[in-house]
Amino acid sequence: MLPLTLVLPQAMPALLRILGLLVLWETHHRLYVQRVCIASSGTDAIVSQRQEQRRSPRHDMAWLVNFSGEDTRGRGVTRNVSREGCCIKTQKTVNRGDYLSLRLSPTAPHHPLTIELGIVRWISGEEFGVEFLSISPHSRDQLGSLLHI
Repeated sequence: MLPLTLVLPQAMPALLRILGLLVLWETHHRLYVQRVCIASSGTDAIVSQRQEQRRSPRHDMAWLVNFSGEDTRGRGVTRNVSREGCCIKTQKTVNRGDYLSLRLSPTAPHHPLTIELGIVRWISGEEFGVEFLSISPHSRDQLGSLLHI
């Protein structure tokens, strides 16, 4: 990732040095942290480190998934899965904010698991992210077992 240069007022860099500033923001329900370092000129701040902070770690898993909602029905493959949600690659169009039910099909010998309710939080090309809103205790336990958590 390329560093991002921020041009700040002259008084700001000294304040940043004192505070040891970390910049926080949220995109697609991912919390990002950037540590800000001060350039030698004292007028530019250069982002030197970017870390993504999630509530639950993502695990790269390619599982078949069937999803359906009020206005859509489709199939895809997960790119990654966590206890809180998943990323799905599909050619089917969904909209941010769509509510979906999901049926995830892990590889044999595991049984499919159902997410009763999820919401589309972000879309990027043929991928979209779903946050799990309602999942039965049995499916949550099975998911945890599959993810080894």
